[in-house]
Amino acid sequence: AARTCVRFSGLAVAMVHSFYMLNLWIWWIWRMAAIAAATVVNQESIVVSLSDSGMVRREKLEKWSQKWHVKCETTKGTFHLQTTPESPQGVRRFLDLVRDGFFRDQAIFRAVRGSLVQFGISDARELNEKWSPSIPDDAVAQAVAPRRLPRGTLSFAGTGPHTRNTQIFITLSDQAITKPWETAIGHVLEEDLPVLDRLFTGYADAVDPEDLRQHGNDFLREFYPCLDYIQSCSLLDDPIANLS
Repeated sequence: AARTCVRFSGLAVAMVHSFYMLNLWIWWIWRMAAIAAATVVNQESIVVSLSDSGMVRREKLEKWSQKWHVKCETTKGTFHLQTTPESPQGVRRFLDLVRDGFFRDQAIFRAVRGSLVQFGISDARELNEKWSPSIPDDAVAQAVAPRRLPRGTLSFAGTGPHTRNTQIFITLSDQAITKPWETAIGHVLEEDLPVLDRLFTGYADAVDPEDLRQHGNDFLREFYPCLDYIQSCSLLDDPIANLS
C-alpha cells in the first residue's frame, strides 16, 4: 500500500519541537532535584559502619549526636568521658577507634604542662594504616574563630581542613582555638580531671611522632621511660551493639 506523507507547516513543526523541549526540560529539572535530594540524604543523614560480624549498617548521622560514655584506663588512673553532640563526624570516628581497640597500650607522646596531652598513634602499624583515611570536618568548624575549648576537652588534631584521622588531644587548661578543624568531640568528667594532672609532662613535645610510627613503643620505653600510656578505652554504652 502506498504511504501517505503529510507535510507539516513550519509553524506546526516549531510547536511540536517546543512542546518536546519543554517536556525534556521539565524532566531534567525533576531528575536534578531527585539527585540533589538523594545526595543530601547520603551525605548528611546517613552514615555507614561495619559491625564486628562484618555486617554493613546504615545509620542516621543524628545517632552520633547523642551523648556516649567512654572509660579510659591510663598508667596514672582511670578517667571517664562523655561525647558532645556538636561534632557527629568526629564522635563517630572516635567511637569506631574505641570499639576497634585502637587505643590499647598507646603512648601519650605529647604532654605539655598546662596546655594539652596528645595520643593517637598505635603501636600496631596495621591499625595506623587501617584508620589513616581522614574524615571531613564537622559543620561547627565553620564557626567564627577564635573559640575556646575548656579544660578536659577532647578534640582531634589535624594538619589542615579535613585531615582528622586518629590523633586526639585533651586540654589541660582553657585553650583558645583558631584552627577550624579542632572541634570538641567530648570532655573528661569533672571528678576525673585530677588524673590528667598526674600525667608526666617532663618531655613536653620532644617526642617525634615519626619515631613512634617507625619504631613503636619499645623505642619510647627505652628513650622516654617516663611517658604515660593509655592502657585501654572502652564504650560503656555501645551504639552499634544497641542497634535493632
